[in-house]
Amino acid sequence: MSSEKKRGLGRGMGSLLDGFDYDAQVDSVINKTISTNLADKNPERLEAIYVPIQNVRPNPHQPRKTFDESSLNGLATSIKNQGILQPLTVEEYAPGQYSIIAGERRYRAAKIAGLDKLPVIVVSLSEIQRIEIALIENIQREDLNSIEEAAAYDYLIQRSGYSQEEVAKKVGKSRSAIANSIRLLSLPDSIKDDVISGAMSAGHARVLLSLVNPSDVILLRNKILQEGISVREAEALAAAYNKGQKLAASKKSTTKDSDIISIEEKFVSAVGSRCEIKGTLRRGKLQIKYKSQADLERIYSLLSKGQELFED
Repeated sequence: MSSEKKRGLGRGMGSLLDGFDYDAQVDSVINKTISTNLADKNPERLEAIYVPIQNVRPNPHQPRKTFDESSLNGLATSIKNQGILQPLTVEEYAPGQYSIIAGERRYRAAKIAGLDKLPVIVVSLSEIQRIEIALIENIQREDLNSIEEAAAYDYLIQRSGYSQEEVAKKVGKSRSAIANSIRLLSLPDSIKDDVISGAMSAGHARVLLSLVNPSDVILLRNKILQEGISVREAEALAAAYNKGQKLAASKKSTTKDSDIISIEEKFVSAVGSRCEIKGTLRRGKLQIKYKSQADLERIYSLLSKGQELFED
């Protein structure tokens, strides 16, 4: 990423994302860091305000698409008893209307709890900054399934122009982890749905990516779902499937036309040695094998109508 793009993140977001402390209080860290770094420009917005819950909407760039209902109900009970202890981070997209940047889970639980107002901290961020915060929040909470996480990485790369290495640094992962995650998006939709639903792990899905033949992908997928085999067992089967494909390809490449086989047999009869034709009837090469110098002279004599191959 160019230095110009880094400056575009602003002093606050650069500090937040490059030196992020990944602890259990992700929202708290995000809100405090944003507030601290926006203090000079927006001192009036450092304190939480209460806004009507109907004036708050989910983040349209939220990477997380599924929320565990039982977990939300548990949080709703806690909110009923204690209220929302950590304000949501929001942005005002229209007068009096707010879009969530961090805290959608609390927003959903608050609706279940029947709250009519929410505590929020209002900030102003770029689109890329909003995506980064939502992504970091969800990844560090392990709230995203593997497909959602992969889609979020891919979206951030496409919209920001970041490299995989740059994204890896921002979320505290290795570049290979980001690359392997994004590769999951190339799987068929049915298998991505398996991962989203929890029927198949990301580890199993990555094994399917290693298969050469698309039909083997479906075959092994069904075996994983129906028999519940482990990732290691799936890897062994995938290796066997791929080996079988190589053998089949090898056999296919050495399968000869019946006419060529017939001609080879005629050469063997005429020459008295093993002969092999490589190529087609129109173009190729003829190999005649010999066992000794005497055998080589014999073959030459046959082909040259008696002319000597080796002269004394």
